[in-house]
Amino acid sequence: MKIPNALLLSCNLLDHDKDLRLEVKTAKDPNRIIEIAASGGHDFSFKELRFWSKELKAAYFPWSEMGDEWRRSFFQ
Repeated sequence: MKIPNALLLSCNLLDHDKDLRLEVKTAKDPNRIIEIAASGGHDFSFKELRFWSKELKAAYFPWSEMGDEWRRSFFQ
């Protein structure tokens, strides 16, 4: 299984936009991350984000360095 293209493109955008990275890092729930991505034209589902979150390790993700339990709780 391969990471959805929209998710990869969204990460690429985040890699080059400090303001968006801060918005994602401070997101209180996954739906906010999905909204931020959609505002940049990258649509992916809650289910896709949750499934691939364990592979998304960039420091701008809220679950970065928080551990698997914290990451799972973020998606509940």
